[in-house]
Amino acid sequence: MQVDVRGIKSKQKTALKVAQYAKQNPKLNWILGRGWNQVLWPSKEFPTAKDLDEYEADRPIVLSRVDGHAVWLNTKAMQLAGITRNTISPDGGEIVKDHDGEPTGVLIDNAENLITEKIPNQDDTMLMTAFNKVNQHLLELGITSVHDAGIDHDSYHFLKDQVADDNFKVRVYAMLAATDSKLEDMLKHGFVNDPKDMLSIRSVKIYGDGALGSRGAAMLAPYHDDAKIPGYW
Repeated sequence: MQVDVRGIKSKQKTALKVAQYAKQNPKLNWILGRGWNQVLWPSKEFPTAKDLDEYEADRPIVLSRVDGHAVWLNTKAMQLAGITRNTISPDGGEIVKDHDGEPTGVLIDNAENLITEKIPNQDDTMLMTAFNKVNQHLLELGITSVHDAGIDHDSYHFLKDQVADDNFKVRVYAMLAATDSKLEDMLKHGFVNDPKDMLSIRSVKIYGDGALGSRGAAMLAPYHDDAKIPGYW
């Protein structure tokens, strides 16, 4: 239900695929996707908002990196997030800026929250569509059991409802997201142990650091291939 940009060998081709997806889905208010990886590109450099603006400037675009530790935005998305040259990077995150101090369109780790909190939550219809699609897709691949590392409050209740209605086709071991504001509420209910062993929720995913590919992992020295990034918070 999002644009898949995994494995694409250049930022230009990545942006083009996003543009094609946007054109095929004119009713979407937000263009969401995941999978870009600048390591695969000739330049090895992070992309910019301008790379996306060329194809779609009227609707916000939010593309999560392949590891989930950075997002690539177009200018419209940055405007909705209220990000300007004066916006200060939050603790544990970075708003990537160019030599002139202007935000480039890439947010790392906790800075992602500046835009993700603006994205409308999926309603029950969208969640059900996604749930059915992923069940079918996994079964077609012969996958019958998965881990879902870091579910939010809405997903937590949705999964409990679906297992109660016997709608599961694939076994799910889910972990609560430690970053969710309603974590304490979920913990009060204790672990979830479905008698049919289709759903198990008994752990919490805690984020202790960033990732190397997103340049958000804490290092003792600057990154050897990009000295502009200090490598530590």
